[in-house]
Amino acid sequence: MTFQNGATGFVNRIFIGQVGVSNALNIGGIGASSFLSNNNYLILGYTTVGAIGNTLTITNALYSGSTLYIGDGGSSNRVTVTTGGTADLRGGGIQLGLSFGTVATTGNVLTITSGGVVTNAGAVYIGLGGTNAANTLNVQNGGKLFGGNVIVGNSVGDTLNQYNVGGAGNLSTVSNGTLTVGNTAAGNNSMTVTNASLQSGAATIGSGSSNNTAAVLAGSTWNVLSNSLTIGSGAATGNVLTINAGTVTNASGVNLTGTSYNNLIVTNSGKLFTTGGVSIGGSGVSNQVVLAGVGTVWNMGGGGSPVLGGTSNSFLVTGGAILTNEAGNN
Repeated sequence: MTFQNGATGFVNRIFIGQVGVSNALNIGGIGASSFLSNNNYLILGYTTVGAIGNTLTITNALYSGSTLYIGDGGSSNRVTVTTGGTADLRGGGIQLGLSFGTVATTGNVLTITSGGVVTNAGAVYIGLGGTNAANTLNVQNGGKLFGGNVIVGNSVGDTLNQYNVGGAGNLSTVSNGTLTVGNTAAGNNSMTVTNASLQSGAATIGSGSSNNTAAVLAGSTWNVLSNSLTIGSGAATGNVLTINAGTVTNASGVNLTGTSYNNLIVTNSGKLFTTGGVSIGGSGVSNQVVLAGVGTVWNMGGGGSPVLGGTSNSFLVTGGAILTNEAGNN
């Protein structure tokens, strides 16, 4: 189904690929801008059998709807919001890769690219409900996302889900609420920020879960808006935040208090600006902060200092990196 060249539509709810394969809804395209209003939710790839490879494309059009479900029991379904396209979700959330009963989903993708916009989104889940794998949200090449809290991997068995903010092309812009990468024993999920401006609330990499990662790379600024950064909390092992040539700013403080081997690495002229210090260890073991390389800086804003507890936790400054403005030393 296609709406294009100034087409207008008003519907109550939309299902694309209800136990179906390779169905498509195209909103916009050639000619004048189009408009589709949906009073309720949109589901792409629905129920337990065969809801595979369905697509939604929004370009040169405004879509106004509520919650967007991408892969509700289905796999390899794709939504693309691209040139001249806007999806206004009116407070509805995004659920990308969610179980239908006991059936898990994989390979569902939402891509916001080439100036496309998703706005007024509620909570965003990338992998929801257990054993949902390799679902991906991409915001790239000038894409914009404005929404609520984001969880990448929500439940036990949700793994290899990805949140990619930025990439090649124009600077991308994202504003979220709280960010959690790996929640409640959902391991091996990731977030990457590159060539982008990201604002968020408090962020946790590994909330009671292990081996989740976040990377802030060149050309990126992540503003935590005076909230905290946590790398590993509760029963959390092997979670890593890497700031490699990027910048993380306006964090109230940093916590690495999970079970063991959680790491914060700032390197290659990466920058970290906080208004407080860092708590490393708590009752945990072998958690570590590393500042490495010329041009690498952590400015604690005069509000804190490193505090180490537990066993074999460490803070290393090496290779010409700078730790500055600790409390009492600014």
